[in-house]
Amino acid sequence: MKTESFVSILILLCIIASGCLSIQTLESDKNKIMTSFTEHQSSIKDYSGTVSLTYDNENHISEYYKIQVRYPDKYKVEYLESSGRNPGTILIANAGTFVEFDPVHKATTTAEINPNGNEATSRDYQGLLNRLIPLGNTSFAGVDYLEKHPAYLIEIRPKRPGDDFNLKFSEFRFSRVKAWVDAGSWLVKRIELYDSDGTRRIVSADYQDLSINSGISDTVFGTERYMQYSNFTAPIHPPIVKYPGVEYPQ
Repeated sequence: MKTESFVSILILLCIIASGCLSIQTLESDKNKIMTSFTEHQSSIKDYSGTVSLTYDNENHISEYYKIQVRYPDKYKVEYLESSGRNPGTILIANAGTFVEFDPVHKATTTAEINPNGNEATSRDYQGLLNRLIPLGNTSFAGVDYLEKHPAYLIEIRPKRPGDDFNLKFSEFRFSRVKAWVDAGSWLVKRIELYDSDGTRRIVSADYQDLSINSGISDTVFGTERYMQYSNFTAPIHPPIVKYPGVEYPQ
């Protein structure tokens, strides 16, 4: 009996030593958790990953895309699944230039954009966190699990949720953000936005294959290859819609 117990302990030690079984040690100091989280987020110069985006509105639309970002103003999004775009559609925002390529129709749209807030930046939920951290109330909300892995739950409540700031960098008006931070790598694996009351989840972004500070090349954000197709240049300003019976200033 003693021999069997010894063998069992020996096997367990071998498994741990070989890396087959790891014991996750969680930080218990809330201040250290918050410091590590904010320092890790502020250290991100570039990142890439695959995002599963779920909208929790009446129609429940989901999107699945790859994203590559190099701050301050280079973004590339490739849609893998989307209700509004064909699979393989590419969005590239490089400073003030925006390019969208539709592989099904072999068509490219170009436009001038605000580099600080546009359709590509609205898909950058990691960047949204970094914009919110200095402006909102950030707190540690406990430990949760994602796919059986422990994560620190961080909550951010913007001080002025009705500001245009939130609309500028997001498709949604929100008042509360939750982030799930992997306890081993400090990578943010899930981000959720909640409505103006802070109670109803309106969007959830789940990250896979997340990599930071790998040194993304300029070539990733090049647009020359898409210019060989039929090209449409979007107007700088949206068309003005006038209604009958209404007087407009000259």
